Amino acid sequence: DLFQSKIGADVDVAPGSEMIGAIEASEDLQIPIALIDRDITTTLQRALNKMGFMEKAKFMFGLVSSVFGFDDDTDEIDIEELKNPETLDDLMEMFKDETPSIYEVLVHERDAYLAGKIMQLPQDHVIAVVGAGHKPGIEKYLDNPETLPKLEDLEKIADKKGIPWLKIFLALIPIL
Repeated sequence: DLFQSKIGADVDVAPGSEMIGAIEASEDLQIPIALIDRDITTTLQRALNKMGFMEKAKFMFGLVSSVFGFDDDTDEIDIEELKNPETLDDLMEMFKDETPSIYEVLVHERDAYLAGKIMQLPQDHVIAVVGAGHKPGIEKYLDNPETLPKLEDLEKIADKKGIPWLKIFLALIPIL
């Protein structure tokens, strides 16, 4: 909550305002709400399982650096500029290049998962509130449902034995 509040204050948007907007729209249009995102624990575990050692080390360094303020050379983010599809495409491409495994799980897999869940809804009309980075991927899957992987496959977590610090790392992410 503290992290969301800080980000919200920085960009002048109240945390959860998009959800409040979705609730209000659903009430106005008399459309039920469906919470369809994949469990965060599953998403994080799948991301960690997909990452190699160097990618994990790089990610951990970036996380620690940002928490303790070691990365002071980061530029200010202009939220209005992020609304520009070209800027968002560039940012997503950079994310994909820097951390391909994390991108695969956090963006590509979730696009497929969200599209699959939307398609399972019994209603003819839905309001989907998603991050702007997910919109193109979700639309692609909705337009081409035959390309969707099975949702069960996107919910599986490979049973990796050994390294106990992965569980500690998973627990630290929400704390940090």
